[in-house]
Amino acid sequence: MPSAAENSELDHRIRTALLPRAAELDAHLAGLHSDARAAISTAARGILKRGNLTAEQFEVLVTPFVEVGVDVPAHQGRG
Repeated sequence: MPSAAENSELDHRIRTALLPRAAELDAHLAGLHSDARAAISTAARGILKRGNLTAEQFEVLVTPFVEVGVDVPAHQGRG
């Protein structure tokens, strides 16, 4: 689990990146902005602490992002 400082930094970066598109996301589907923040936060925390995840756990978290062209660091965790 990321530290409090790491969590705070991640939350800030995600909010800052998504806020300009909040209306666009919610216009497409009500609640999409909030859902996107949650999905990105979960994946970001997994990437940050990928050393604690199995290869399968890491893959589940990042595959949706990789499939749309997001550059994701390699898994360097256990198993």
